[in-house]
Amino acid sequence: MVQIPDKEIVMFNSLDVLDDLVPVSELSNGRTSAVLNKADRAPVIIIKRNKPSYVLMGINDYQDLLDRLEDTEDVRLAEKRIEDNNGRATIPNADLMAGLGLTEEDIAGTPTPEMA
Repeated sequence: MVQIPDKEIVMFNSLDVLDDLVPVSELSNGRTSAVLNKADRAPVIIIKRNKPSYVLMGINDYQDLLDRLEDTEDVRLAEKRIEDNNGRATIPNADLMAGLGLTEEDIAGTPTPEMA
């Protein structure tokens, strides 16, 4: 198993994957319910014309996959921004304000937000 912060990924060997292969004909032979039950436990690879063609998975697994992808993209973007900023992880306030076209006078009169 590989640990990722707040996520756990199970690594499969090739024999494990074979258990998750289902021919597309299973979906038309009255076995759809069995295939869906299998997909509730782990992603199922649908075979069409002897080739892996589709992946069937539960919606929660799909959402987790999308969340991990988004997290990975966020990390890559943050790393690129740090690299582009000569290794500095922060931007001085004056630089940020100048980049946004703001001055101290622009924000001086704004009320302080209340925290709930």
